[in-house]
Amino acid sequence: MKYNTPFKPEKTYHIFNHSVGQEFLFREKANYIYFLNLIGKYIYPIAEIYAYNLLPNHFHILCKIKNEEKLEIRFKELYNNKEIDKDNWSKFISQQFSNCCNAYAKAYNKRYNRKGALFIDYLKRTEVDNIKYLIRLIKYIHYNAVHHEICTDIEDWYWSSYKTILSTKSSKLNREFIIDVFNGRKDFSKAHSESPPYYNDELEFG
Repeated sequence: MKYNTPFKPEKTYHIFNHSVGQEFLFREKANYIYFLNLIGKYIYPIAEIYAYNLLPNHFHILCKIKNEEKLEIRFKELYNNKEIDKDNWSKFISQQFSNCCNAYAKAYNKRYNRKGALFIDYLKRTEVDNIKYLIRLIKYIHYNAVHHEICTDIEDWYWSSYKTILSTKSSKLNREFIIDVFNGRKDFSKAHSESPPYYNDELEFG
């Protein structure tokens, strides 16, 4: 499976990355909170977030890139009304994810008196082109902490979007779309009652 497909407006992607070697990306609660804040700063302006999971040494995000009009507005906000190259949206979109990860790595290194790269060499992603795959990915993402034996129940892992999707509290997450895909909160919860199958090409980090 290709993990470096170009980003395009109005396309949905499963995005994931891992720390270098055996490093942790998140050592404490403050790390998770800070990374989520950076997603709010860099990613929400260019994409709708459907699901996520932050694990100690890697993360998963499922999102849909916004349309060209909204991307152009964001580009002009960031670059003083310059005109964007509309034939190369992928570069601009990739840069926002890169800025997010780089900002986190810089703060992380300063906090822990650390030097060098924190993430592996590039942000991996796959395009999600049908609802069936989307549903399987949502379950896969939410079960990742269970799969890696960090917890025994998805409700026990705080740093995923599972509880946020079930909640009625205000959130930037586009949970309305996800709830509709699963035909309501009850069916969403029921669909997560069993661990999804794991395929070799989806075990990105072993």
